[in-house]
Amino acid sequence: MPHNKNQHYVPRCLLRPFTLGGDGVAINVFNVSRDRPIWNAPVKSQCSRDYFYGHDGQMESILASLEGKFAAILKTMQMGRMPDDEEKRWLMLFVLIQWRRTAATIEQMKLQQEDFKDKVLAEHKEQRHELDLTHDEVVAISMKMGFRMRKYTDDLKISIILNTSNTDFIISDNPAILTNRLHLQRWNDRNFGASNSGTIFSLPLSPKLSFVAYDRAAYTMSGSSNFIEMKKRSDVSTLNELQALSAAHNIYFSQQSSLDEVSELLHVTAGERQEATFRNTMLIVHSETKDGKTYRVAKPDEQGAANLTHTQMLARKPRRWPSQLGFRSKIKTFSNGSSVGHVRKEEWLSSDEPSRPFRFNSNTDCPSTRSMG
Repeated sequence: MPHNKNQHYVPRCLLRPFTLGGDGVAINVFNVSRDRPIWNAPVKSQCSRDYFYGHDGQMESILASLEGKFAAILKTMQMGRMPDDEEKRWLMLFVLIQWRRTAATIEQMKLQQEDFKDKVLAEHKEQRHELDLTHDEVVAISMKMGFRMRKYTDDLKISIILNTSNTDFIISDNPAILTNRLHLQRWNDRNFGASNSGTIFSLPLSPKLSFVAYDRAAYTMSGSSNFIEMKKRSDVSTLNELQALSAAHNIYFSQQSSLDEVSELLHVTAGERQEATFRNTMLIVHSETKDGKTYRVAKPDEQGAANLTHTQMLARKPRRWPSQLGFRSKIKTFSNGSSVGHVRKEEWLSSDEPSRPFRFNSNTDCPSTRSMG
């Protein structure tokens, strides 16, 4: 086999703690589409594709360096030592890149791009090829997004969960999760990003350890200054449910006793897993003043005259949240009523960070602006 042909989008160093005996050779798999377990599957063939990151090896080299640092930090945590501030920054970077590097993420980007072309070029189909992106280009764009998100996560509080229950953490083929209890539970809004108030990142690290980073201006997390202990099966299941919601094809676990937990979670999340993960909306200018423009949703016969396309990434909503994660009585957030929404730092509302904002006409069915009550 050519060198580095088999390229993993979930690295073996992350899967290793979930393998049988932790030796990195075999792992138990639950295949979602077939609805059945596969026992003792070889790890080398999991979460990988030939030349997923290209043929030149450059991306693989960058990822290998990051994975080596992550593996060293994880080893110390498994020995009972909490990571220091510098190690936490490395962990956050690893989570961001893992969030953007999976096959599920790349496939979603491709589907979103095709839907974008369908809408924007509905009357000019001969021009579709001008917007085509190769697989390597999509991967590069996604990975760059992960690196760029670093500046929007430096303020997050990082905690390591220690699972002392009888239920193990599980991991999927799309394991790094961006979620938001504030948006999903209080505002019933599935559209948010890394800069928004209420951000939460989650990544299982082993059957007994999990990474969580959260907006400290929106939440509190009960526990010690070191590891936050999870004693209850119900709390562990809330993090496992995030894996069930995000899994593209497979869920992985080390103990056969986890099979019932995996089957149950896939059953109860089946409907939510069918929810769309993005929405492209064609917008047309509603009004224009010296203060700027407002937009409304273009009607079907106005699609060709649309001025802007608004893309929303839509998160799946878990049924429950860990009992350790609670809302603050007063949540600090910033908003100017634009499409950027509520963010954690006021400077992120400027015209070039984190994206170009625009205003919706409040009388349309576009997403509404919010204020904290």
